[in-house]
Amino acid sequence: MPYSKKLTTLACAVGLALGAAAAQAADPVLEVTGTLDATNLSDTYTFNIDTPGPYLATLIDIALFVPFTALGLGVTQTGGATMGSITSPGSFTFTATAADSFTAVVGGIVPSGAALPIGTYGVTVTLVPEPETSAMMLVGMGLVGWQLRRK
Repeated sequence: MPYSKKLTTLACAVGLALGAAAAQAADPVLEVTGTLDATNLSDTYTFNIDTPGPYLATLIDIALFVPFTALGLGVTQTGGATMGSITSPGSFTFTATAADSFTAVVGGIVPSGAALPIGTYGVTVTLVPEPETSAMMLVGMGLVGWQLRRK
């Protein structure tokens, strides 16, 4: 096999491996969509974190039926301290120092005068990728692009 063909094959394999490693880091540990109404003012979710590190918790008001008057999210370590909270749609970061189970509580107030007083929300908790992960992905894409340009 000619040297340039071997280099092309190697660059493509390395690029794909680095890109796949970067893509795997973004799997959420919690991803839910729920509804709250006048009788159900909060939902509780339990999830496990296996990898210590920084995590991003995101709360969105989907406003499928009506937007919430107030909406909040709190994350606590089971039997431990509060990791973080937010009182309106948005996000916050927290650091999990050990593998453990966590609880996310979503609470909200739906407007009482609405024709259908149901509010819909979404919650996602995912590991914040380290800068090295992004660098690996960029290097992999650069190697593939370099080989494509050479052809």
